[in-house]
Amino acid sequence: MARMVPFPMLPTESSAERRLYEGFLAQLSQEYVVYHSVDWVLSPSQPGGPPTQGEADFVIAHPADGLLALEAKGGQLSYDPATRRWAQTGRSGRHFLDEDPFHQARDEMHSLIEILSRQPGWVRWRPSYGYGVAFPDGIYDTDAHPAAKAAWAIDRDDLDRLGERVREVMAEWRHPGR
Repeated sequence: MARMVPFPMLPTESSAERRLYEGFLAQLSQEYVVYHSVDWVLSPSQPGGPPTQGEADFVIAHPADGLLALEAKGGQLSYDPATRRWAQTGRSGRHFLDEDPFHQARDEMHSLIEILSRQPGWVRWRPSYGYGVAFPDGIYDTDAHPAAKAAWAIDRDDLDRLGERVREVMAEWRHPGR
């Protein structure tokens, strides 16, 4: 069983996040630490500028496999390459997402690395790190665009093998020698 932070899971309206949390808990080994709903604030990038706030649905850490920032999107998602927009259909109907979920996960990962790289021991560990998106209600088997690879996604068909799929996504980002 993975070590989950927080444990037990705090209340959430997202059934997608709840199913993923339970799947990670049951299917990942105790070497994995899975953080749910991680918030942070970055110092302003320019003097006098506003701080930047961020949040990752999940951050998965493993001593050898590294770090994975994972964005979860419930409902059915579709991508329109002509407009470069994602649409989400769920209980509340259909709406367009404000941000590409893969870009969102990528930005989360970069923010986390910025924070972690200032911590003692970072240089010694220097883990591999990457990002992914989980679509527990839908199927995602074709790259929507070059930064939205199916290899970086977990979908409905992966829920029964969630532990294996997390390891595969993390392996996609493995840096030699790390």
